[in-house]
Formats: sequence, structure tokens, C-alpha cells
Amino acid sequence: MDEKLKINIHSANKQNIKRVSRKCVEFLKSGKNRTVVLKAKSSAIPKAISISEVVKMEISNATQINSLINLEVSFIFAT
Repeated sequence: MDEKLKINIHSANKQNIKRVSRKCVEFLKSGKNRTVVLKAKSSAIPKAISISEVVKMEISNATQINSLINLEVSFIFAT
């Protein structure tokens, strides 16, 4: 069964980026067939990119898909 974690990024300071990154990494490492979806709009996009960079460094086997729909960026990671 696939498990999914969805996080909407509105705005965040560095502490929130660290906390969200850790939560995403822990979720992906804790089982197989897991998906994390980060959604961000406008000013929160750089923060979502920072979080996605941490996830890519920590989870080497993660598959990443990016999408842009109505000025909302989604970063999707799956293991």
C-alpha cells in the first residue's frame, strides 16, 4: 500500500525548513512505496526548493517529479 505525506508550504523561516525537511526524510526512510508532495506558491517556492534539496541529498534513491500548475509548484518524491 502506498503512503503519502502532503505538505503545503506557505512561508517558513529556517527552523521550519529544517523541521519540514527532517519530517520528509524520516517519512521516506521509514518504509517502501512512500510519497512526499510539497506544494508551494509564489514567495514560498524558494523555501520548497530548499526542502527538496535536503530530501535529494538525504534520500539517494528517491525519484523526483516537479510540476507547475496555475503558478503552484509541486515537488513529488517517491521511494
